[in-house]
Amino acid sequence: MRKSLMLLGILAIVVPTTSAVAATTIIRTGQTAGAPGTCSNLDDTFRSYAPNVNCGQPIVSAPFQAADFAAACAGPQAVVISPASLPWIASLPCDPDARWIGSSVIPGSCYGAGVSVLYCAPFSSQCTVADSIRICWAVDDFLGDDPSFGGPNPGGVYINGVDLGPAFSGPGSNPQYTAVAYNVPLLLGANNLQVYQRDAGCSVSGLILSAVVYSDCGGVPTESTSWGSIKSTFR
Repeated sequence: MRKSLMLLGILAIVVPTTSAVAATTIIRTGQTAGAPGTCSNLDDTFRSYAPNVNCGQPIVSAPFQAADFAAACAGPQAVVISPASLPWIASLPCDPDARWIGSSVIPGSCYGAGVSVLYCAPFSSQCTVADSIRICWAVDDFLGDDPSFGGPNPGGVYINGVDLGPAFSGPGSNPQYTAVAYNVPLLLGANNLQVYQRDAGCSVSGLILSAVVYSDCGGVPTESTSWGSIKSTFR
């Protein structure tokens, strides 16, 4: 009887400490065979969708539908490109291992073709909510359709087709930009990060990005209980 009570006491201590599942997932552009890639290497994770081959235009003429996100996730692998000469940032201070990518390279160069692209990167989650998603990036020319150039999709970053909000949009290729969203709904198991790179300059384009998804299934939200709670900074 005494041994049984002792065992119950141990279980009462151990079970709560093992019930929570915490995980940090890093999703970065430009990785080939698990390491930073070089010019024209195929990206391990990011796939691309660029149906409009005309430079300087929105990727599609209507708001994104489920079919657009599905096409991006099933599209060809993105290509590692070289940063164009200044002002493109050479690397991300938040993640030096990230590399620039595009949907294709300009023939005879290592620069990304000047077209608008919707990218998709899969990731897995054991939780149904991400406590935080922190994304830092640089882009040529915009994340999302910019009002000055028109287009029906102002959002730049999506999780499973859901826009993370206006903080995850805008120019440009230098400096690094950063935004954080809190308490983001996820699917148990397979999820997708989708990023819309809008071309406007009609010469070269590209994206460099690093996302950190933090989930603690049994934890307490650290910032806000609102899906719309977002912070953004740049430097």
